[in-house]
Amino acid sequence: IRANTNMKLEPSTQSLATSSVADLIAPEKIEVDFDYLKIGETFYRTLFVAGYPRFVSANWLSPVIDFDASLDLAMFIYPVESKDILSNLKRKVAEMEATIESDIKRGHVIDPSVQVALDDALALQEQLAKGAERFFQFGLYLTLNSHSLADLNQISKQVESTLAALLLTGK
Repeated sequence: IRANTNMKLEPSTQSLATSSVADLIAPEKIEVDFDYLKIGETFYRTLFVAGYPRFVSANWLSPVIDFDASLDLAMFIYPVESKDILSNLKRKVAEMEATIESDIKRGHVIDPSVQVALDDALALQEQLAKGAERFFQFGLYLTLNSHSLADLNQISKQVESTLAALLLTGK
C-alpha cells in the first residue's frame, strides 16, 4: 500500500483538519454588553438575588421554577465558620444598637426595621454560640435567554416582578 502524498483537501475539510477542538465547539461570535451577552444569535442576561425575605416556606421558589419562559436557575450554598459570623454579628449588633441609641438621643422614633434586625441578629448570635444553628452563604442566580433583545427585556421585567412578589430583590 502506498500513500498518496499529492492529495489535496477541500477548503472546508482542510480547515477542519487544522482546527482545534476549542475552535470547533466555540460559538461563532460573542458580544459582551453591560446589560446582556449575545452568544451566536441568542441574548442572555443573568440576574442575582441580593435581598431575601426573613423566612421562607416549602416551595418558596415555585413561581420562579414554574415561570413561563426558559431560564436557568443556579444556587450556591457555602458553609461558613461560626466564629467568623459571630465576629461580624458582634460588629453589626454594635452598629444597630448605636443607631437606636442615636435615634433615642435625638428624640426620633426608633426605626422598626432596625429593631427587628437587631432582635434577629441577637437571636442568631445566641443560636450560633450554642452550636444550635449553622450559617451558610447562599447565592441565587437566574439566567434568561431570548432570540431578541426586546423579548429579553420583557422577560427580565416579568421575572423581576415575580421575584418582587416573593420579597426577593433581583439585580
